[in-house]
Amino acid sequence: MRNFTYLSDKRGEERWLSPWMFFVWLLIAAAVAVAVVSFYSASIDAREQENEIFINKLADCLIDSGNLNSDILSDFNIFERCGISEKAFSEKGEFYFNVSFYSIDEKKYVKSVSKGNNEFEILCFLPGKSMPICAKKKVYTLLNSKKYFIEILTGRERNAE
Repeated sequence: MRNFTYLSDKRGEERWLSPWMFFVWLLIAAAVAVAVVSFYSASIDAREQENEIFINKLADCLIDSGNLNSDILSDFNIFERCGISEKAFSEKGEFYFNVSFYSIDEKKYVKSVSKGNNEFEILCFLPGKSMPICAKKKVYTLLNSKKYFIEILTGRERNAE
């Protein structure tokens, strides 16, 4: 067994520990500062995902188990049926949607429901940073053994924060 008595008489002095302590504090402060700056400088844009979620909500509302709801092609209020707030879709607002119904068997346009800023339909897929962010989806469905497809277009203002 070794003799450790030579360590028992030694004491740590503050003049040697204090600089290391400040160095560790500085290191921790720098790590926190880098984390905060990187967190707040990241630009995250969830508007494309919002459009996809809204398209899926509209499709789920209009289609039940692959069949188009029977009252859809007659007069219906899409806001009441789908639980959407009509206030968000003003003429010059931030949002837009268009749901178009087409008959595949008869090869014709049946009807369309749109609300919001109508300029989005033209501006949606143009390049540029100031253009709205949009998403489009086609859904095929049946109604009384007739084939239909529904085209859903949603848009959101790009520079609305």
